[in-house]
Amino acid sequence: MESLNSLIPLELVPLEKKTKLKEFERDFEVWRKHKCLSPHTEWAWDFINSEYFKNNNNVSYYKELFSGLSLKDKYDNLNKLSKTLLDKLIEYEKSIYPPSESDSKEAIINSLPIFTEFFSLYFVADELSCIARWGFNRTYEHNLDGEYKWVSRIEKILEEYIETKTLNINEDEIYLREYFSKTLSFCWTLTEAKIGYKALNLINLCLKCDLLIYNKVLPDDFFKDKESSHLTSRKRLTLLLLKSFIHYQSDEIEKYKETLRQIIDLHIIYNKERGIFYPVGVNRILESALNLYKVEPTDENKQRVLDFYTANMLVQTADSREYPRERALVTFQIAKTFGYAK
Repeated sequence: MESLNSLIPLELVPLEKKTKLKEFERDFEVWRKHKCLSPHTEWAWDFINSEYFKNNNNVSYYKELFSGLSLKDKYDNLNKLSKTLLDKLIEYEKSIYPPSESDSKEAIINSLPIFTEFFSLYFVADELSCIARWGFNRTYEHNLDGEYKWVSRIEKILEEYIETKTLNINEDEIYLREYFSKTLSFCWTLTEAKIGYKALNLINLCLKCDLLIYNKVLPDDFFKDKESSHLTSRKRLTLLLLKSFIHYQSDEIEKYKETLRQIIDLHIIYNKERGIFYPVGVNRILESALNLYKVEPTDENKQRVLDFYTANMLVQTADSREYPRERALVTFQIAKTFGYAK
């Protein structure tokens, strides 16, 4: 088996572990050139470096507010302030919901100050996770060749499962059934090393299993650490998002667009039987609709972005951290793409 490390472009091979955002500035330009930045990380980097954020952020205020606080008090304050901002966002969205087609632009522009406040707060709390939720430079932390052995074993098990309709797995390999999240992390690490294509076979096998399980051709999920494919499209969405990025990274634009359309078709608006409806999920579908517009800028695709943005209003009343952060990123990215902000 060829070494995965030997396939990584030399420019992307991490030489040392870094812990401060400023240390990554050169890396960002290299990662962007090689299309190795995950969408959220690239969009977060765009946001904090935008004219809009530079001119409107409240980072200095929150730095002073948190100065001298214990870690516990810092995060207690963070949670309280996040909840207050979420209440403010909900109040604003209630006041304009549902916006008419002509008001969608104003809804996006007028919500940017609230999202800028969210991002200022998160940036002060933890600037690294604010930009990259799952961390930077994961290639540095993974033994790619060692981990690829169990990934390859999962591939073989799934191939046989699909062919025989019987799950045959050794007793000492049962732990692999709890590895869905770990497998995804490994696959995203491959994309950071610009060798995401090495994960495509596994992703396609997982997607095939998902449909066969949903259609009751296969009796049970292989992976047990996420919701069953019998019940939800959550695994499918996660896999398609990863697959779309790999096609983007490989400059396979038609395959990229086709995968984005498959993601869009999972929206509850289009898919009543198996559609995605949870807040973070529908936001990820909105992101995919925007990405499709970027490579295929038609009026229809633009209107879909605005329709999805409106449909996502008022869906979130509990999570005051993950969802607002991702909503902030897509809101600014829409504003930037459509020329509403710089």
